Amino acid sequence: MPKLSIVITAVNISPEHIQMTKECIESLKGVDEIVLIECGKEMSDTKTHIKIYFSEIIPPNKARNLGLQVATGDYIGFLNNDTKMIEGNLKDLCRENTATSPIINNEISPYGIWGAFFVAPRNIFEKIGGWDERFEMYWDDNDFIKRMEQANIKREIIESVKFIHYVGKTNPFLRNCKKVTKESELKFKQKWNL
Repeated sequence: MPKLSIVITAVNISPEHIQMTKECIESLKGVDEIVLIECGKEMSDTKTHIKIYFSEIIPPNKARNLGLQVATGDYIGFLNNDTKMIEGNLKDLCRENTATSPIINNEISPYGIWGAFFVAPRNIFEKIGGWDERFEMYWDDNDFIKRMEQANIKREIIESVKFIHYVGKTNPFLRNCKKVTKESELKFKQKWNL
């Protein structure tokens, strides 16, 4: 059976955020390795295998790429800490040469994967690279999908695995959300000549 690593990016700036991160980790089923990239306040006892802590807040894609470097799984998943697994087994997301995503908030992403959580074989990241750090936040999942499409990589939604995403609950950029979203959209359109 292939090894599954999950990279969780967590911005813990209050006790509520720390509790949400703990609940996220405790909800996971079928994971071989948890890599926690933690910014802000450091949690003490967590069921993680690899933990990297920054006292300052770093951009999400920089944290994800760091997690990608240290994760040892054959499959790598990326998960926001404001998400919680409610049904299924994450091993179901391990599909050869395919990026997969669970059902999140009982919706299917129009893009085929959610930025909040998806899993892909390590060789996909080796083929198309990690997360584009030019995107501070938002539109980075769209960029990843465009690169997958260029490489003719399949994607699919696995309906047996379900999550709840508490959208924006731990987002330190939320106060500038509209500005960051607009800037990221512009970067995406410029990059892809849209």
